[in-house]
Amino acid sequence: MYSNFLDKEDQCFPHLWFVSCLAQLTLVGIFLSLILSRNIKIGFFITLILCVLSSGAVGILTINHEFPPSYVAYFTEKSTSLFWKINMALPLSHFGAYASGMLVGIWIARKEYHRTRMCLGAIGWIACLGIAFGLKLILYNARDGSLSPYWSAVYASIHRTAYGLSITWALVACAFGVGGMGC
Repeated sequence: MYSNFLDKEDQCFPHLWFVSCLAQLTLVGIFLSLILSRNIKIGFFITLILCVLSSGAVGILTINHEFPPSYVAYFTEKSTSLFWKINMALPLSHFGAYASGMLVGIWIARKEYHRTRMCLGAIGWIACLGIAFGLKLILYNARDGSLSPYWSAVYASIHRTAYGLSITWALVACAFGVGGMGC
């Protein structure tokens, strides 16, 4: 439950870091679900504040330690164990994507009528694919280390949340009838 806070050398099974991370996020999610069930507006506000704080913390840690923007093969040659811990193992960098999935699930479950206009669906798919492609394109263009420390921190702090939001669009699109043939 806490092995992702240990150094990689001290972990029994370092490849299971995500199980610990997911367990910690689930504990926070249970607390947030309780608040969301009592008052949706306050729960959404608290979730949004936690997303901003966790993303900001990742950005600050990235810029203070001059880390690369993401944990990708061509950035890991010079990386340290601290880089792995902050960008991968700690739940800070994964909270935004987890929260977006949680909030979209609650939104879909509370909706009674799941139909929307096709033009909104097209706009959603364009935004979804644009965000996903843009995130990958930025990372591909920065593989030579040309991203400044500031933009590395910005990318590190928002890329998982933005990608999580683009993935949650597929859930929304299928639930609202604009998912296409696969839904």
